[in-house]
Amino acid sequence: MSKQQEREFPTIEELSQGFSEYRLPQIEEIVGQTYTLNYETGHVVEYHFLDCETVKIIDRAEDKEEKTSAIYTAVSPRKNIIMIDCVCSYGDTKSLTTVIDLNKNIATTLTGLLPNREEVLISQFERGDKGLPLTSVKGIFEHAAVNTAFTEETEKHEFTTELVGERIAFQYSSNDMTKVTNFPVGSYAKRLNYTQY
Repeated sequence: MSKQQEREFPTIEELSQGFSEYRLPQIEEIVGQTYTLNYETGHVVEYHFLDCETVKIIDRAEDKEEKTSAIYTAVSPRKNIIMIDCVCSYGDTKSLTTVIDLNKNIATTLTGLLPNREEVLISQFERGDKGLPLTSVKGIFEHAAVNTAFTEETEKHEFTTELVGERIAFQYSSNDMTKVTNFPVGSYAKRLNYTQY
C-alpha cells in the first residue's frame, strides 16, 4: 500500500479533533434539577443534575436501590426536548441515553449493555457462523413518564419505519461525513471523508 493510499483514511486523532465541530452546546438549565422517570416496567429512576457535568442516578426496582454518579452530556435539539448521555461503570458497564420530552412529560431510555472481555473476543465472522447478533452490545429501549406515574394513557415515543430505505448523511465536521443506508439501525455504515457532499 502506498503512502497516498494509506492517507485516504484519517487517523483516529484527526477524526476526534473534528467530530465535535457541529455538536450542540451543553445545556445548563438542568443544573440543580431532578427528573423522576417512572418506567412502564415499574422501576423508578431519578436523575439529579449536580452541576454542568455530573449527574447522580438513583435506580429503584422493587426492594433494590442502585446509586451511581457519572459524567454526562445534555443537549436540547428542540424546545423542551433534552437528550442526556452518560456511561455508568458499576457492576456491568452500561451506556444510558435518555430523551426527555417536557412537552408531553414522557421519556425514552436506550440502555446499552457493554460486553465483557469474553464477548468482545468473539469475531463478527464467528458470530455470523453461530447465528449470533453481529455486535455483543445489547440494547434495551424503555418508556417512562416524567415526574408522574406511568399509566395506560401515557404516550410513548413509538418506533418508526420512516427511515427504511432512506439514505442519511451525518456531517460530523467540515471534512467528515458518514453515509448510512439500509435502515433500520444495525445496518452497514460506511465511513467516508468528503470536503463536499
